[in-house]
Amino acid sequence: TTISTRDCLERIRRDKDVNLHSDSWVPGHEIVGRVVRVGGKSRFLKNRRVAALLPAGGGCSRHVRCHVDNLIAVPEHARSQDIVYLLSTYLTAYQCLEQSVEADQ
Repeated sequence: TTISTRDCLERIRRDKDVNLHSDSWVPGHEIVGRVVRVGGKSRFLKNRRVAALLPAGGGCSRHVRCHVDNLIAVPEHARSQDIVYLLSTYLTAYQCLEQSVEADQ
């Protein structure tokens, strides 16, 4: 479990916004773990090692719920910290490209 820069910035935002003081929040935006329960579309991921970026945090919880579209299957042998570093960097770049394409359409 780690606390990222994004988690720290979220904590600062929540401390400054009086409307968010009563909200519960668990840090952890980038996660690597194993799928233990699945729904209809995600049965192929059961017991697979996956990574995800959680927009609302919560990754420091024991379990998280995540839509299958937000999961990436990752190699068993890869180190979790390496996956998290790549995940955050890759998704930031991907989201910028996606927004750029949407703006052009």
